[in-house]
Amino acid sequence: MERGKIYNRQRANQVTDFSGMRWSNITPTDIDGALDFGGKIFVYFELKSSGKELPTGQRLHLERLVNNLIKAGCQAYAIVAEHNTDSNDDIIAADCLMREFYDGNNWRKPGNEHLRLKNAIDGLLQFLGVSEQYGGIE
Repeated sequence: MERGKIYNRQRANQVTDFSGMRWSNITPTDIDGALDFGGKIFVYFELKSSGKELPTGQRLHLERLVNNLIKAGCQAYAIVAEHNTDSNDDIIAADCLMREFYDGNNWRKPGNEHLRLKNAIDGLLQFLGVSEQYGGIE
C-alpha cells in the first residue's frame, strides 16, 4: 500500500462540522499536514488557495505549536503553501508553492517564489542533517 495515497475517497470527501465546538472565542482548527522526524524535528503545513490568507487563529495556533516544541528542545517549523487547484480536482501537496514559513522567530517568505512544498521540506531536512532515507537524525 502506497503511504499518503487516498484509498477511501468517499471518507476523504466527508466534511467535519465543528459547529457546537466553541469555548468563548476559541474554535477548532485543522492542520493539513504534520511530519515527525524521530521526535526531534516537526514540520506542520497548511495549504491555502492562491490569495487566501491564513486566519489569525490558525496562525497563532501554528506559532504556539512551533514555539512550544522549540522550548521542549525540538526543531519545529510551520509552512503555508498555496495551490491554484479547481475544487473538483485533488490538491497535490508536494506541488503546492511555499508562500511563507515560521521558524519560531518570524514568518518569512522563501527566497524562491517557485519553491514547491516537497522540495522546501527536503531542503530543510538536508540543512538540518537528516539522512536521505529520513530513517533517523544524523
